[in-house]
Amino acid sequence: MGPLGWLAPALLAGLAALAVPIVLHLLQRERRQVVEFPSLMFLRRIPQETTRRRRIRHPLLLALRLLALALLAFAFARPFLRDRVAALPVTRESREVVILLDRSYSMGYGDRWSRAVAAAAQAVDGLRGGDRGTLVLFDEIAEAVTSPTDDAALLRSQLSRARPGAAATRYTPALRMARDILTESDRSRREVVVVSDFQRAGWDGSADDLRLPAGTVVQRVDLSGPAGDVAVANPELTRSELDGREALTVSARLHSTFPEPTTRSATLELNGRAMETVEVALPATGTAVANFAPVALPPGVLRGVVRLDSDALAINDTAHFVTARPRRLSVLVVQPTASAARTSLYLGRALDLAQDPAYDVTVRSASALAPADLEGRALVILNDVAPPQGATGRRLAAHLTAGGGMVVASGESSGRARWTGPVADVAPLELGAVRDLGTGGAVGYGSVGSVDRAHVIFAPFRDARDGGIAARILRYRELRPDTAARVLASFDDGAPALVERAVGRGRLLIWTSSLDNDWTDLPLQPAFLPFMHELARYAAGGTASVASVQVGQRIGVGRYAAELAGAGDVGSSTGRWLAVSPSGAREEIADGGALSPRESGVYELRPMDADAGPAVPLAVNVDPAEGDLTPLDSAAMGMRAEEGAASVNDMLRASGTALTDAEREGRQSLWWPLLALAALLLAGEPLLANRLATRTR
Repeated sequence: MGPLGWLAPALLAGLAALAVPIVLHLLQRERRQVVEFPSLMFLRRIPQETTRRRRIRHPLLLALRLLALALLAFAFARPFLRDRVAALPVTRESREVVILLDRSYSMGYGDRWSRAVAAAAQAVDGLRGGDRGTLVLFDEIAEAVTSPTDDAALLRSQLSRARPGAAATRYTPALRMARDILTESDRSRREVVVVSDFQRAGWDGSADDLRLPAGTVVQRVDLSGPAGDVAVANPELTRSELDGREALTVSARLHSTFPEPTTRSATLELNGRAMETVEVALPATGTAVANFAPVALPPGVLRGVVRLDSDALAINDTAHFVTARPRRLSVLVVQPTASAARTSLYLGRALDLAQDPAYDVTVRSASALAPADLEGRALVILNDVAPPQGATGRRLAAHLTAGGGMVVASGESSGRARWTGPVADVAPLELGAVRDLGTGGAVGYGSVGSVDRAHVIFAPFRDARDGGIAARILRYRELRPDTAARVLASFDDGAPALVERAVGRGRLLIWTSSLDNDWTDLPLQPAFLPFMHELARYAAGGTASVASVQVGQRIGVGRYAAELAGAGDVGSSTGRWLAVSPSGAREEIADGGALSPRESGVYELRPMDADAGPAVPLAVNVDPAEGDLTPLDSAAMGMRAEEGAASVNDMLRASGTALTDAEREGRQSLWWPLLALAALLLAGEPLLANRLATRTR
């Protein structure tokens, strides 16, 4: 319990009135009854002075009067408790209390978690008869571990089991859950207690328009304070040659939030063996890179970790990764005729230069294509040809729906009326006429006007002002995407340039211009090589070795296993899986299902079908941004309550106190019990005084 505060301390001057009863008690004299004697009427009065000791004759009555006056002064001065978790309101009305407890991994910093649990427990202890409470744990998601209940023992039991997790902070899901609970409540008073370190990174503004029920009181228990941390991000892997063997170079970015420069030791471990330790000098509130020397890449799957010397927030001091020697993906390129080698010249050379993954490219003419040519292909590229018909078309459609990739490039031979057959049945598209950008006999051209920078295909071009695809477009084929398609890039006139469409478990991508230099000069530009590498890699299902994922990120288990296939000792890409977390928790994944890991470390993905192969490791890391412990300026939390309720923005203060003095005093209302007690004492004072006077006589 914190120290006592006063809303109107000037009224404590009323304590001076305590002198009045003392003076009255000291000056009070008992009056004698005077009896007149006639025979003494004519005698001369001689004054006689007597000295009596002045003393308090009724101390109990004096104490009663003093206490009553003191209680009156205290009540008018409006006392309250200065405590980070203020006492719950003294009221006869029942309350609905929602306790939002932040369990993100930043709450593991120092003693924050123990303080958070103590604060939540104090809120539980404040529940009185008729009150109900709900405990909600939140990080990136919110989870109500109890339903609204008046069982304080149940709330304390669930609270004792809570632990900080590995996910990042997000306030919006928790506040929305609190709103839903309070909206359904029939209690006359509604309160929300938010226990968190209130990180700035956890507020994305998506709840700016969120409104709580009218009259809701929000209390903030702020556990933030001066803090610094160094976090390691997901390692970056680069492959090269070392003494004629394939080598792996690992680097990791370190992020420091300390206000002064610091130095940390970073160690690279591969398959449980420490390979190298480097010292990294970090600037104040800045970033540095730990670079390790190349190491020969052994066969099979390689498990690695970059580990920092531990600090007050240990969970982000390690970053795991899993990799393997990249397999060579089989790619089939279908072109118009065998003599049109020039059509696929630039495409073939670009794929030959790819390394992660590498590609085995086979070229077939459309007239010679057979169903057997599609067996085992990770990617099929229709380069200026229409989809095949008959059995070959059905095999290509099955390739797509089963999870294979296909890229379609337009040209003179891919006519507008030729998108028919089995492939068109599973991926309907409406191809149009060729658009020629030359006007008036002069040679004109267009360009790629906009791209979806968030898409992985354009990752190499995210820092480029023009989107990165700097090329002259002379012609393109019009395309009207259906509702299942997504436009990834557009020409400067707004027409689709690159369109993605999901087909079953596969990916279909359509480039509406050509991949040679007939309709565009893109193959002659520097952007062509990285663009084709990313396009082929994405269409084929991803990278050959997914190094790691972040906590909470969804990943298709079968597809991930397929990406590691070919390393020599991994399981099948299909069927049911059992995901075993680093703590031993188990989760079954259905065929074609996805996993959203909740722990950091290395998961084991075990195929559940007989003879499906050994387990597949999956590296999971925390979000390094959660290591930025900068507190949130509560003015940024613009969430408002319904009409008639104070806003959350008004109640949350950047100073870190839960409420203003007036809000604390208003919630506790300690003045009225004091006033009621003073009135009771004053009412009893005459009775005691009369009783004492009767005894004296």
